[in-house]
Amino acid sequence: MRRIHIRDLNFFSERFPERPNPYFEWVWDRTLQDNDVTVFTDQFLHEALRNKSRVKVGVLFEPPAISPEVYAFARTHEEAFDYICTFDESLIASVGSKFVPYIYGTSWIHTGTWGVYPKTRHASMIMSSKKITPGQRLRHEVAGRYGSHFSLFGRGIRPIENKIDGLKDYRYSIAMENCRVNAYFTEKVMDCFLTGTIPIYYGCPKIMKFFNPVGVYTFENLDELDGILKGLSEEDYRSRLSAVWENFAKAVEYFWFEKSLWKSCLSRVV
Repeated sequence: MRRIHIRDLNFFSERFPERPNPYFEWVWDRTLQDNDVTVFTDQFLHEALRNKSRVKVGVLFEPPAISPEVYAFARTHEEAFDYICTFDESLIASVGSKFVPYIYGTSWIHTGTWGVYPKTRHASMIMSSKKITPGQRLRHEVAGRYGSHFSLFGRGIRPIENKIDGLKDYRYSIAMENCRVNAYFTEKVMDCFLTGTIPIYYGCPKIMKFFNPVGVYTFENLDELDGILKGLSEEDYRSRLSAVWENFAKAVEYFWFEKSLWKSCLSRVV
């Protein structure tokens, strides 16, 4: 198995580099060694300036709305890397740049519990107390206006130990990214697809490029959401089951961001 070292702060346990994938083995580098290939993510990008690994790859996990300083660093220090993987189309379009596209995808639901579950409940929403980004603030507006229309879960509201418990029984779930960025979608929508739940989605403007549009609703504001909520029903869900199954299969493919990293650049240097 190919081994790739990683310097990372996004995942606080060793579960991330130890999660198996068919492309390569992550090795958590805690001492900033000079390796054959080292991946530097977000808050560790600056370490590439003093590292002498044969190949240095940057990976931008968080969007600009969360970590603007990381994007500023990547723009001004791209020469320190062989590649920088990102979903930011403005960076990828830079003439002669080292930025290459990848798909984040991923999931917070254990792979062994994925499936299109029988649905006995109407709709849910899982949220946090954060109000920093546009998407986070809009979540609270949605919960305030429509909270009585669905089961609401989250810290300080109705905690659940496992995220799947807020999805698997529900025909629909409101899934909102922290911000809207082309080609950027995360576990927030993926976890819906991986439990057979139709997402009512705020986020990636190009989500229809990746998934069957019949199996996902999208909105940009409260007025659009209002119209969607009025049309939801058990019959509507059943009419979309073929797309639900198709999107489940697509989500399984997008789960491995390692696969996307491998295709974008790592296969060329390992």
